[in-house]
Amino acid sequence: MSNGEEQVRWRKSSHSNSGDCLEWLVEQDMVRLRDSTGGSSGEIQLSHSQWLAFLAAVKAGEADLPDGRDLDHGIP
Repeated sequence: MSNGEEQVRWRKSSHSNSGDCLEWLVEQDMVRLRDSTGGSSGEIQLSHSQWLAFLAAVKAGEADLPDGRDLDHGIP
């Protein structure tokens, strides 16, 4: 697969304005996560069940900052 084809499959949130976000790529046997800036920070690979548990936790508010701020924008 060429780099251009791979980039088409990577996704990120439609709420992403700054470009400094998490991207994900769903593959047949795993979900790959990376920093959208394309830096050399590497990837995290999750099983599908781990990915679904992560999404459920985010939707349940378990990933919210304790003080309720938006980390990128400093917005309460």
